[in-house]
Amino acid sequence: MSQGLCLFDKNECMVICNDRFTQLLGINQEKFEMGSTFTDFLWLLHTTSNDSISEIAKSVDIQRQKHFEHAEPGKINHEEYVFNGLTINFSNRFLADGGWVSTIEDITEKRKIENEVKILAHHDFLTGLKNRTSYQKKIDEIFGADNNSLLFVDVDLFKEINDQFGHPAGDNILREVGKKIQKNLSKKETVYRIGGDEFAIICRNSNFEEDVLSLCGRILREFNTPIQTEWGDISLSVSIGVASSSDCKNIDTWVQHTDLALYAAKEAGRNQFLRYEKGMREAIQKKRKLEFDLKKSLEHEDFFLVYQPVVNAQTHKVSSFEALLRWKHPVDGIIPPINFIPFAEEIGLMPSIDMWVVKAACKEALSWPHHVSVSINISAKTFELNNISESILKIIEDVNIDPGRVEIEITETSMLLNAEETINKIKKLTENDIKIALDDFGTGYSSLSFLRDIPFNRIKIDRSFIKDIESNIHSIAIIKAIAGIGDALGVSITAEGVETASQISLLMRDKCYEHQGYYISKPFEQTHILPWILSYESEIVSGTLTEKEQICLV
Repeated sequence: MSQGLCLFDKNECMVICNDRFTQLLGINQEKFEMGSTFTDFLWLLHTTSNDSISEIAKSVDIQRQKHFEHAEPGKINHEEYVFNGLTINFSNRFLADGGWVSTIEDITEKRKIENEVKILAHHDFLTGLKNRTSYQKKIDEIFGADNNSLLFVDVDLFKEINDQFGHPAGDNILREVGKKIQKNLSKKETVYRIGGDEFAIICRNSNFEEDVLSLCGRILREFNTPIQTEWGDISLSVSIGVASSSDCKNIDTWVQHTDLALYAAKEAGRNQFLRYEKGMREAIQKKRKLEFDLKKSLEHEDFFLVYQPVVNAQTHKVSSFEALLRWKHPVDGIIPPINFIPFAEEIGLMPSIDMWVVKAACKEALSWPHHVSVSINISAKTFELNNISESILKIIEDVNIDPGRVEIEITETSMLLNAEETINKIKKLTENDIKIALDDFGTGYSSLSFLRDIPFNRIKIDRSFIKDIESNIHSIAIIKAIAGIGDALGVSITAEGVETASQISLLMRDKCYEHQGYYISKPFEQTHILPWILSYESEIVSGTLTEKEQICLV
């Protein structure tokens, strides 16, 4: 038997006992022989005890009384004892004639597992910190008492770190974040991991100004030191939201205030702490309304496109039109892109908007002359999608536009986010005749390796270089160098933000022939494109040029 078994008769004498019984209890089998009494058995259990004879006798007496308290025929009594480091479960079944059967079982491993389960139920498996269940129980317990504060700590840009280094590194970082927070806490403060990269700290009986805000400062300073991992030193920061329970009528409000403060800290630039203040809720509600309006407008197609031409002063032709997104809010009217695109990127809506732009621009370009391309900006966030190339190709196929008339503009920032995967995505597009333009060249982390490894058709020089070309010799030198590279690689070079006649003269002198900017034309809607092309190209052919157009031929 895996269990130990022992039978006592009505006179409390042992009748049957198997080896397993004495082995589990560590009893000398020779001393526990047939006819030994239950009292003898209890004394044998105490042979390893350091207690005095009188103390052992007292313990034996107590155990006898406890045993016979439940001596009812047919009833099974369960008790647990620890012997020699083992947890033993006793089951005593009393018989009708006054005797009983005792079976014992080693449940050490079972209890160990149960204890581990209990620990896991209240602790986070990854970091070892207390978990959301413990956190919820504690705030329910302490709410209403004075001088209690709640902190939410969130790792800044953790998704980007996780994507860059992988999930094993991300897990390691979360463990280190937990340690960094833990080392700055006093006995009155407890940290919990409540999900993902978010931690909560409950401060009990703490002075808000002296203790809580001081703790926030210590935690921020702790992250001035990079986290050392097998993937190298990783620098990161955290944002902290703080709220006091004394300002709240209920727990839900307390949590909301803390969450609002955390959100405000992130909106304010991250790597800082903010305490809850009145007005934060209204600011968040405004953001949420913007999110709702964006999603609703995308569904109802309240967006529209305007186009700005790119002209080639050497061939005297319109090369392309860049599609620029505009939002016609049903209540607030036209909203500039700068007021909604950063937020759309933040809430993850930009991929849907970008795909809408691709489809709308390709459809409208079908009516243009075949030598005119449509240029479409794709955000860095959208270009991170694994299936972005396939999505763009599918739209072009559905619209039935010549892929050679479609140009995708990406920024240098897009190239920095997993460059190898981005290069593969771009090559898949160019293999299907789609053109690629490198936008805002010179403003990011420009790398000549991009120009070597990626089949760009166009490089767009950022307007910041064009703006001071008339006064800054360094800008002139940079433009001349980029134009030379483009000429050598057979890549078109376009100057963005052209606003004056003298800028065009200098660009032409340095062999930068393609121009885009207000001096050529402001953006306009689709209905004006054909007349504008006809006017621009026919005036050059007929020789009836304006002063502006004559400058383009210098």
